[in-house]
Amino acid sequence: MTRPAALYIRVSSHLQARDDRYGLARQEAETRAYAARTGLSIPDGALYTDVITGRSETRDGLEQLKADRQRYSAIITSEADRLGRTPLAGHRILEELLGLGLHVHNATDGQYDPDDDSSVLTFDMRMVIAHQELRSIKRRMLGGKLAAAEKGEIIPHGWRCYGYRQAYELEGGRPIRRIEVDEVEAAVVREIFERLIRGDTTVTIADDLNARGVPSAMNSVWHPQRPWYMARNTAYKGEARMTLRHAKREFTFPVPPIVDEDTWQLAHDSLRRKPIKHTETFWLNGLLRCAECGGAMSGTNTQANRTSYRHYRCSRAFKHRHYGDVPPCTQRTHYRMNDLHEHANRIVREIAEHPERYAGQAAPTPPDHSRALKEIARLEGQLKRYLTDYQRELLTGDEYAGLRDTARRRLEELRTEVAPPKVVTLPNTTAALEAIGRLVQEGVPTREVLLRSGTRLSIAPGGVLDVVLRV
Repeated sequence: MTRPAALYIRVSSHLQARDDRYGLARQEAETRAYAARTGLSIPDGALYTDVITGRSETRDGLEQLKADRQRYSAIITSEADRLGRTPLAGHRILEELLGLGLHVHNATDGQYDPDDDSSVLTFDMRMVIAHQELRSIKRRMLGGKLAAAEKGEIIPHGWRCYGYRQAYELEGGRPIRRIEVDEVEAAVVREIFERLIRGDTTVTIADDLNARGVPSAMNSVWHPQRPWYMARNTAYKGEARMTLRHAKREFTFPVPPIVDEDTWQLAHDSLRRKPIKHTETFWLNGLLRCAECGGAMSGTNTQANRTSYRHYRCSRAFKHRHYGDVPPCTQRTHYRMNDLHEHANRIVREIAEHPERYAGQAAPTPPDHSRALKEIARLEGQLKRYLTDYQRELLTGDEYAGLRDTARRRLEELRTEVAPPKVVTLPNTTAALEAIGRLVQEGVPTREVLLRSGTRLSIAPGGVLDVVLRV
Protein backbone atom coordinates (compact mmCIF):
# COMPACT_ATOMS: atom_id res chain seq x y z
CA MET A 1 0.00 0.00 0.00
CA THR A 2 1.45 3.35 -1.04
CA ARG A 3 1.88 6.10 1.51
CA PRO A 4 -0.20 9.28 0.98
CA ALA A 5 1.75 12.52 0.64
CA ALA A 6 0.86 16.21 0.32
CA LEU A 7 2.42 18.56 -2.24
CA TYR A 8 3.49 22.02 -1.10
CA ILE A 9 4.41 24.69 -3.68
CA ARG A 10 5.20 28.37 -3.11
CA VAL A 11 6.13 31.50 -5.04
CA SER A 12 6.96 34.89 -3.56
CA SER A 13 4.64 37.27 -5.43
CA HIS A 14 1.31 37.37 -7.25
CA LEU A 15 3.18 38.29 -10.43
CA GLN A 16 4.95 34.92 -10.29
CA ALA A 17 1.61 33.18 -9.68
CA ARG A 18 -0.05 34.49 -12.87
CA ASP A 19 -1.32 31.98 -15.43
CA ASP A 20 1.29 33.07 -17.98
CA ARG A 21 4.12 32.24 -15.55
CA TYR A 22 5.38 28.74 -14.92
CA GLY A 23 6.73 28.78 -11.34
CA LEU A 24 3.81 26.98 -9.70
CA ALA A 25 3.25 24.62 -12.64
CA ARG A 26 6.94 23.65 -12.70
CA GLN A 27 6.98 22.94 -8.96
CA GLU A 28 3.83 20.83 -9.18
CA ALA A 29 5.22 18.78 -12.07
CA GLU A 30 8.52 18.16 -10.24
CA THR A 31 6.83 17.11 -6.99
CA ARG A 32 4.39 14.75 -8.78
CA ALA A 33 7.26 13.17 -10.72
CA TYR A 34 9.20 12.65 -7.48
CA ALA A 35 6.16 11.05 -5.83
CA ALA A 36 5.82 8.64 -8.76
CA ARG A 37 9.53 7.68 -8.56
CA THR A 38 9.45 7.03 -4.81
CA GLY A 39 6.09 5.26 -4.62
CA LEU A 40 4.23 7.99 -2.75
CA SER A 41 0.57 8.53 -3.64
CA ILE A 42 -1.04 11.96 -4.02
CA PRO A 43 -4.72 11.96 -2.89
CA ASP A 44 -7.27 14.38 -4.31
CA GLY A 45 -6.99 17.86 -2.81
CA ALA A 46 -3.43 17.23 -1.59
CA LEU A 47 -1.94 20.28 -3.36
CA TYR A 48 -1.29 23.25 -1.06
CA THR A 49 -0.17 26.60 -2.47
CA ASP A 50 1.18 29.82 -0.97
CA VAL A 51 1.99 33.14 -2.59
CA ILE A 52 4.21 34.74 0.03
CA THR A 53 7.84 35.52 0.72
CA GLY A 54 10.00 32.69 2.01
CA ARG A 55 11.03 34.83 4.99
CA SER A 56 7.53 34.52 6.47
CA GLU A 57 6.76 31.62 8.80
CA THR A 58 2.96 32.17 8.82
CA ARG A 59 1.34 30.97 5.59
CA ASP A 60 -2.26 30.09 4.85
CA GLY A 61 -1.54 27.10 2.60
CA LEU A 62 1.02 25.61 4.97
CA GLU A 63 -1.27 26.13 7.96
CA GLN A 64 -4.06 24.27 6.13
CA LEU A 65 -1.66 21.43 5.36
CA LYS A 66 -0.79 21.20 9.08
CA ALA A 67 -4.48 21.08 9.93
CA ASP A 68 -4.96 18.19 7.45
CA ARG A 69 -1.83 16.32 8.61
CA GLN A 70 -3.79 13.21 9.64
CA ARG A 71 -4.44 12.49 5.94
CA TYR A 72 -0.74 12.27 5.00
CA SER A 73 2.47 10.63 6.00
CA ALA A 74 4.79 12.99 4.13
CA ILE A 75 5.12 16.41 2.51
CA ILE A 76 6.93 17.00 -0.80
CA THR A 77 8.40 20.27 -2.09
CA SER A 78 10.31 20.87 -5.29
CA GLU A 79 13.35 22.35 -3.47
CA ALA A 80 14.38 22.92 0.13
CA ASP A 81 14.05 26.71 -0.15
CA ARG A 82 10.28 26.39 -0.69
CA LEU A 83 10.09 25.89 3.09
CA GLY A 84 12.08 29.04 3.83
CA ARG A 85 14.42 31.58 2.30
CA THR A 86 16.35 32.15 5.52
CA PRO A 87 18.02 29.56 7.76
CA LEU A 88 15.89 30.55 10.76
CA ALA A 89 12.55 30.31 8.90
CA GLY A 90 13.52 27.11 7.09
CA HIS A 91 14.67 25.28 10.21
CA ARG A 92 11.65 26.35 12.26
CA ILE A 93 9.19 25.12 9.64
CA LEU A 94 11.16 21.90 9.15
CA GLU A 95 11.20 21.17 12.89
CA GLU A 96 7.49 21.88 13.17
CA LEU A 97 6.63 19.51 10.29
CA LEU A 98 8.80 16.76 11.75
CA GLY A 99 7.22 17.33 15.14
CA LEU A 100 3.79 16.74 13.57
CA GLY A 101 4.94 13.30 12.43
CA LEU A 102 5.40 14.14 8.72
CA HIS A 103 8.33 13.00 6.63
CA VAL A 104 9.79 15.90 4.65
CA HIS A 105 10.91 15.34 1.04
CA ASN A 106 12.09 17.63 -1.73
CA ALA A 107 12.48 16.63 -5.37
CA THR A 108 16.11 17.77 -5.48
CA ASP A 109 17.65 16.11 -2.41
CA GLY A 110 15.16 13.41 -1.42
CA GLN A 111 13.94 12.73 2.12
CA TYR A 112 15.33 14.70 5.05
CA ASP A 113 16.73 12.40 7.73
CA PRO A 114 17.49 14.15 11.06
CA ASP A 115 19.73 11.19 12.06
CA ASP A 116 21.85 11.35 8.90
CA ASP A 117 24.67 13.90 9.09
CA SER A 118 24.91 14.27 5.32
CA SER A 119 21.16 14.93 5.04
CA VAL A 120 21.29 17.57 7.80
CA LEU A 121 24.37 19.18 6.24
CA THR A 122 22.74 19.27 2.79
CA PHE A 123 19.64 21.01 4.16
CA ASP A 124 21.75 23.48 6.13
CA MET A 125 23.76 24.37 3.01
CA ARG A 126 20.58 24.76 0.96
CA MET A 127 19.27 27.27 3.53
CA VAL A 128 22.52 29.26 3.51
CA ILE A 129 22.57 29.36 -0.30
CA ALA A 130 18.87 30.37 -0.41
CA HIS A 131 19.54 33.20 2.04
CA GLN A 132 22.47 34.47 -0.04
CA GLU A 133 20.37 34.29 -3.21
CA LEU A 134 17.67 36.33 -1.46
CA ARG A 135 20.22 39.00 -0.49
CA SER A 136 21.50 39.13 -4.07
CA ILE A 137 17.97 39.49 -5.44
CA LYS A 138 17.21 42.33 -3.02
CA ARG A 139 20.46 44.09 -3.95
CA ARG A 140 19.72 43.85 -7.68
CA MET A 141 16.12 45.01 -7.20
CA LEU A 142 17.26 47.99 -5.12
CA GLY A 143 19.76 48.94 -7.81
CA GLY A 144 17.01 48.80 -10.42
CA LYS A 145 14.70 50.90 -8.27
CA LEU A 146 17.41 53.51 -7.74
CA ALA A 147 18.07 53.75 -11.48
CA ALA A 148 14.35 54.07 -12.24
CA ALA A 149 13.82 56.58 -9.43
CA GLU A 150 16.62 58.83 -10.69
CA LYS A 151 14.81 58.99 -14.04
CA GLY A 152 11.42 59.58 -12.39
CA GLU A 153 10.07 56.32 -13.83
CA ILE A 154 9.01 54.56 -10.63
CA ILE A 155 5.79 54.85 -8.62
CA PRO A 156 6.06 53.66 -5.00
CA HIS A 157 3.95 50.60 -4.30
CA GLY A 158 0.95 51.59 -2.21
CA TRP A 159 1.55 55.34 -2.66
CA ARG A 160 -1.56 57.16 -1.43
CA CYS A 161 -2.29 60.86 -1.37
CA TYR A 162 -5.66 62.55 -0.84
CA GLY A 163 -6.91 63.68 -4.24
CA TYR A 164 -5.31 60.83 -6.20
CA ARG A 165 -5.93 57.16 -6.89
CA GLN A 166 -4.01 54.36 -8.56
CA ALA A 167 -5.26 52.90 -11.84
CA TYR A 168 -4.03 49.92 -13.85
CA GLU A 169 -3.80 49.74 -17.63
CA LEU A 170 -2.64 46.90 -19.86
CA GLU A 171 0.37 47.55 -22.05
CA GLY A 172 1.66 44.60 -24.03
CA GLY A 173 -0.40 42.25 -21.88
CA ARG A 174 1.16 43.52 -18.64
CA PRO A 175 -0.63 45.68 -16.04
CA ILE A 176 0.97 49.13 -15.64
CA ARG A 177 0.22 51.28 -12.57
CA ARG A 178 -0.62 54.92 -13.12
CA ILE A 179 -1.55 57.77 -10.80
CA GLU A 180 -4.66 59.72 -11.79
CA VAL A 181 -6.72 62.47 -10.18
CA ASP A 182 -9.77 61.56 -8.10
CA GLU A 183 -12.07 64.41 -9.09
CA VAL A 184 -14.28 64.14 -5.98
CA GLU A 185 -11.34 64.49 -3.60
CA ALA A 186 -9.55 66.95 -5.90
CA ALA A 187 -12.50 69.35 -5.58
CA VAL A 188 -11.96 69.37 -1.79
CA VAL A 189 -8.22 69.98 -2.30
CA ARG A 190 -8.87 72.97 -4.57
CA GLU A 191 -11.38 74.37 -2.06
CA ILE A 192 -8.80 74.13 0.75
CA PHE A 193 -6.16 75.93 -1.33
CA GLU A 194 -8.60 78.69 -2.31
CA ARG A 195 -9.74 79.23 1.28
CA LEU A 196 -6.15 79.39 2.52
CA ILE A 197 -5.41 82.07 -0.07
CA ARG A 198 -8.49 84.02 1.08
CA GLY A 199 -7.13 83.98 4.64
CA ASP A 200 -9.17 81.27 6.36
CA THR A 201 -7.34 79.45 9.16
CA THR A 202 -6.76 75.72 9.12
CA VAL A 203 -9.00 75.38 12.21
CA THR A 204 -11.90 77.12 10.41
CA ILE A 205 -11.44 74.96 7.32
CA ALA A 206 -11.29 71.70 9.31
CA ASP A 207 -14.35 72.56 11.40
CA ASP A 208 -16.36 73.46 8.30
CA LEU A 209 -15.42 70.24 6.46
CA ASN A 210 -16.38 68.17 9.51
CA ALA A 211 -19.70 70.03 9.87
CA ARG A 212 -20.53 69.31 6.21
CA GLY A 213 -19.60 65.64 6.60
CA VAL A 214 -16.86 65.75 3.97
CA PRO A 215 -14.81 62.52 4.28
CA SER A 216 -11.06 62.90 4.62
CA ALA A 217 -8.35 60.34 3.92
CA MET A 218 -9.25 56.90 5.33
CA ASN A 219 -12.78 58.27 5.93
CA SER A 220 -11.69 59.89 9.21
CA VAL A 221 -12.22 63.36 10.70
CA TRP A 222 -10.49 66.55 9.58
CA HIS A 223 -7.90 67.91 12.00
CA PRO A 224 -6.41 71.42 11.68
CA GLN A 225 -3.07 69.83 10.80
CA ARG A 226 -4.43 68.22 7.63
CA PRO A 227 -5.01 71.41 5.58
CA TRP A 228 -1.69 72.76 6.86
CA TYR A 229 0.25 69.75 5.63
CA MET A 230 -1.71 69.61 2.36
CA ALA A 231 -0.61 73.17 1.55
CA ARG A 232 3.01 72.02 1.96
CA ASN A 233 2.64 68.86 -0.14
CA THR A 234 4.37 69.37 -3.50
CA ALA A 235 2.38 66.49 -5.05
CA TYR A 236 -0.55 68.86 -5.62
CA LYS A 237 1.54 70.92 -8.03
CA GLY A 238 2.75 67.77 -9.83
CA GLU A 239 5.94 66.84 -7.95
CA ALA A 240 5.33 63.89 -5.62
CA ARG A 241 8.08 62.76 -3.28
CA MET A 242 9.09 59.34 -2.09
CA THR A 243 11.85 57.80 0.01
CA LEU A 244 13.39 54.44 -0.78
CA ARG A 245 13.68 53.02 2.71
CA HIS A 246 16.67 50.73 2.13
CA ALA A 247 18.58 53.36 0.13
CA LYS A 248 17.60 56.18 2.55
CA ARG A 249 17.29 58.62 -0.35
CA GLU A 250 14.46 60.90 -1.41
CA PHE A 251 13.30 61.18 -5.02
CA THR A 252 10.54 62.99 -6.88
CA PHE A 253 8.25 61.55 -9.53
CA PRO A 254 5.64 63.31 -11.69
CA VAL A 255 1.90 63.10 -11.01
CA PRO A 256 -0.99 65.03 -12.58
CA PRO A 257 -1.21 68.44 -10.83
CA ILE A 258 -4.44 69.38 -9.03
CA VAL A 259 -3.58 73.08 -8.65
CA ASP A 260 -1.21 75.24 -10.68
CA GLU A 261 2.15 76.25 -9.25
CA ASP A 262 1.12 79.86 -8.53
CA THR A 263 -1.93 78.71 -6.52
CA TRP A 264 0.20 76.24 -4.59
CA GLN A 265 2.77 78.90 -3.76
CA LEU A 266 0.15 81.44 -2.64
CA ALA A 267 -1.52 78.89 -0.36
CA HIS A 268 1.86 77.82 1.01
CA ASP A 269 2.86 81.43 1.74
CA SER A 270 -0.50 82.15 3.40
CA LEU A 271 0.01 79.66 6.22
CA ARG A 272 -0.29 81.86 9.28
CA ARG A 273 0.98 79.48 11.90
CA LYS A 274 1.94 75.90 12.57
CA PRO A 275 -0.65 73.40 13.80
CA ILE A 276 -1.94 73.77 17.34
CA LYS A 277 0.71 72.92 19.90
CA HIS A 278 0.28 69.47 21.35
CA THR A 279 0.42 70.82 24.91
CA GLU A 280 -2.57 73.09 24.31
CA THR A 281 -4.74 69.98 24.02
CA PHE A 282 -2.74 67.45 26.08
CA TRP A 283 -1.61 69.84 28.82
CA LEU A 284 -0.29 67.01 30.99
CA ASN A 285 2.44 66.30 28.41
CA GLY A 286 5.79 66.69 30.14
CA LEU A 287 4.14 66.49 33.57
CA LEU A 288 2.81 62.93 33.61
CA ARG A 289 5.13 59.93 33.94
CA CYS A 290 4.61 56.18 33.97
CA ALA A 291 5.04 54.80 37.51
CA GLU A 292 6.22 51.44 36.17
CA CYS A 293 9.11 52.45 33.89
CA GLY A 294 9.49 56.20 34.42
CA GLY A 295 8.78 56.98 30.77
CA ALA A 296 6.68 59.92 29.63
CA MET A 297 2.93 59.50 29.26
CA SER A 298 2.19 61.17 25.92
CA GLY A 299 -1.09 62.33 24.44
CA THR A 300 -2.39 60.58 21.35
CA ASN A 301 -5.45 60.71 19.05
CA THR A 302 -7.31 57.59 17.97
CA GLN A 303 -10.15 57.54 15.48
CA ALA A 304 -13.20 55.31 15.10
CA ASN A 305 -16.48 55.85 13.26
CA ARG A 306 -15.43 59.38 12.19
CA THR A 307 -14.94 60.33 15.84
CA SER A 308 -11.64 61.33 17.42
CA TYR A 309 -10.74 59.99 20.88
CA ARG A 310 -7.92 61.43 22.96
CA HIS A 311 -5.87 59.39 25.40
CA TYR A 312 -2.58 59.29 27.28
CA ARG A 313 -0.33 56.26 26.99
CA CYS A 314 3.19 55.26 28.04
CA SER A 315 5.64 56.20 25.29
CA ARG A 316 8.08 53.43 26.21
CA ALA A 317 5.38 50.76 26.06
CA PHE A 318 4.69 51.55 22.40
CA LYS A 319 8.09 52.86 21.23
CA HIS A 320 10.51 50.93 23.43
CA ARG A 321 12.77 50.13 20.47
CA HIS A 322 13.99 53.75 20.56
CA TYR A 323 15.25 53.40 24.11
CA GLY A 324 18.19 51.05 23.55
CA ASP A 325 18.71 48.53 26.34
CA VAL A 326 15.79 49.78 28.46
CA PRO A 327 13.28 46.92 28.87
CA PRO A 328 9.83 47.63 27.38
CA CYS A 329 7.07 48.77 29.73
CA THR A 330 4.07 46.51 30.25
CA GLN A 331 1.61 49.34 31.02
CA ARG A 332 -0.14 49.54 27.64
CA THR A 333 -3.45 51.01 28.84
CA HIS A 334 -4.88 54.07 27.08
CA TYR A 335 -6.19 56.50 29.72
CA ARG A 336 -8.89 58.95 28.61
CA MET A 337 -7.60 62.51 28.42
CA ASN A 338 -10.66 64.13 30.01
CA ASP A 339 -10.62 61.73 32.96
CA LEU A 340 -6.95 62.41 33.73
CA HIS A 341 -7.38 66.17 33.34
CA GLU A 342 -10.34 66.16 35.74
CA HIS A 343 -8.42 63.98 38.20
CA ALA A 344 -5.38 66.28 38.09
CA ASN A 345 -7.55 69.36 38.67
CA ARG A 346 -9.23 67.65 41.64
CA ILE A 347 -5.93 66.63 43.24
CA VAL A 348 -4.46 70.15 42.93
CA ARG A 349 -7.59 71.72 44.44
CA GLU A 350 -7.57 69.18 47.29
CA ILE A 351 -3.93 69.95 48.15
CA ALA A 352 -4.65 73.70 48.05
CA GLU A 353 -7.75 73.41 50.25
CA HIS A 354 -6.43 70.87 52.77
CA PRO A 355 -2.62 71.17 52.96
CA GLU A 356 -2.66 70.00 56.58
CA ARG A 357 -3.48 66.48 55.39
CA TYR A 358 -0.11 66.19 53.73
CA ALA A 359 2.13 68.56 55.69
CA GLY A 360 3.56 65.81 57.89
CA GLN A 361 4.45 63.42 55.10
CA ALA A 362 8.04 63.13 53.94
CA ALA A 363 8.99 62.43 50.37
CA PRO A 364 10.21 58.83 50.25
CA THR A 365 13.38 58.05 48.33
CA PRO A 366 12.41 56.16 45.19
CA PRO A 367 13.99 52.69 45.02
CA ASP A 368 16.84 52.16 42.56
CA HIS A 369 15.80 49.41 40.15
CA SER A 370 18.60 49.97 37.62
CA ARG A 371 20.37 46.67 38.40
CA ALA A 372 17.11 44.73 38.33
CA LEU A 373 16.16 46.25 34.98
CA LYS A 374 19.56 45.34 33.51
CA GLU A 375 19.17 41.79 34.82
CA ILE A 376 15.68 41.57 33.28
CA ALA A 377 17.07 42.67 29.91
CA ARG A 378 19.92 40.13 30.20
CA LEU A 379 17.55 37.27 31.03
CA GLU A 380 15.19 38.13 28.17
CA GLY A 381 18.13 38.03 25.77
CA GLN A 382 19.31 34.76 27.33
CA LEU A 383 15.88 33.18 26.72
CA LYS A 384 16.14 34.05 23.02
CA ARG A 385 19.63 32.54 22.85
CA TYR A 386 18.43 29.35 24.56
CA LEU A 387 15.69 28.99 21.93
CA THR A 388 18.16 29.58 19.08
CA ASP A 389 20.62 27.01 20.49
CA TYR A 390 17.79 24.48 20.83
CA GLN A 391 16.68 25.06 17.23
CA ARG A 392 20.27 24.58 16.08
CA GLU A 393 20.44 21.32 18.09
CA LEU A 394 23.10 22.70 20.42
CA LEU A 395 20.80 21.91 23.36
CA THR A 396 18.63 18.87 23.96
CA GLY A 397 14.96 19.26 24.75
CA ASP A 398 15.48 18.55 28.45
CA GLU A 399 18.43 20.96 28.71
CA TYR A 400 16.46 23.70 26.97
CA ALA A 401 13.39 23.20 29.20
CA GLY A 402 15.47 23.34 32.38
CA LEU A 403 17.38 26.50 31.42
CA ARG A 404 14.20 28.18 30.14
CA ASP A 405 12.17 27.47 33.30
CA THR A 406 14.98 28.70 35.57
CA ALA A 407 15.29 31.96 33.63
CA ARG A 408 11.53 32.48 33.63
CA ARG A 409 11.26 32.02 37.40
CA ARG A 410 14.02 34.56 37.96
CA LEU A 411 12.30 36.98 35.56
CA GLU A 412 9.05 36.76 37.51
CA GLU A 413 10.91 37.51 40.76
CA LEU A 414 12.63 40.56 39.26
CA ARG A 415 9.45 41.91 37.68
CA THR A 416 7.66 41.61 41.01
CA GLU A 417 10.54 43.50 42.62
CA VAL A 418 10.37 46.47 40.22
CA ALA A 419 6.55 46.60 40.10
CA PRO A 420 5.15 49.90 41.46
CA PRO A 421 3.46 49.84 44.89
CA LYS A 422 -0.31 49.63 44.96
CA VAL A 423 -0.65 52.27 47.71
CA VAL A 424 -0.76 55.89 46.51
CA THR A 425 1.49 58.28 48.43
CA LEU A 426 1.48 62.06 48.29
CA PRO A 427 4.98 63.18 49.25
CA ASN A 428 5.10 66.90 50.02
CA THR A 429 7.24 69.73 51.32
CA THR A 430 6.06 72.89 53.04
CA ALA A 431 7.31 75.14 50.24
CA ALA A 432 5.50 73.11 47.59
CA LEU A 433 2.22 73.17 49.53
CA GLU A 434 2.39 76.94 49.98
CA ALA A 435 3.18 77.44 46.29
CA ILE A 436 0.24 75.30 45.17
CA GLY A 437 -2.19 77.05 47.54
CA ARG A 438 -1.06 80.50 46.41
CA LEU A 439 -1.25 79.70 42.69
CA VAL A 440 -4.70 78.11 42.96
CA GLN A 441 -6.02 81.20 44.80
CA GLU A 442 -4.68 83.38 41.99
CA GLY A 443 -6.70 81.36 39.46
CA VAL A 444 -3.66 79.97 37.64
CA PRO A 445 -4.49 77.01 35.31
CA THR A 446 -3.59 73.59 36.62
CA ARG A 447 -0.75 73.07 34.12
CA GLU A 448 0.92 76.31 35.27
CA VAL A 449 0.38 75.33 38.92
CA LEU A 450 2.17 72.04 38.33
CA LEU A 451 5.00 73.66 36.37
CA ARG A 452 5.64 76.58 38.72
CA SER A 453 5.38 74.50 41.91
CA GLY A 454 7.72 71.80 40.62
CA THR A 455 4.98 69.19 40.81
CA ARG A 456 4.89 66.13 38.61
CA LEU A 457 2.35 63.30 38.35
CA SER A 458 2.91 59.60 37.81
CA ILE A 459 0.31 56.99 36.94
CA ALA A 460 0.46 53.34 37.98
CA PRO A 461 -1.33 50.43 36.26
CA GLY A 462 -5.01 50.75 37.04
CA GLY A 463 -5.05 54.53 36.59
CA VAL A 464 -3.95 55.58 40.11
CA LEU A 465 -2.24 58.99 40.09
CA ASP A 466 0.71 59.70 42.38
CA VAL A 467 1.74 63.32 43.05
CA VAL A 468 5.48 64.00 43.34
CA LEU A 469 6.50 67.44 44.70
CA ARG A 470 10.10 68.24 43.94
CA VAL A 471 10.48 71.81 45.29
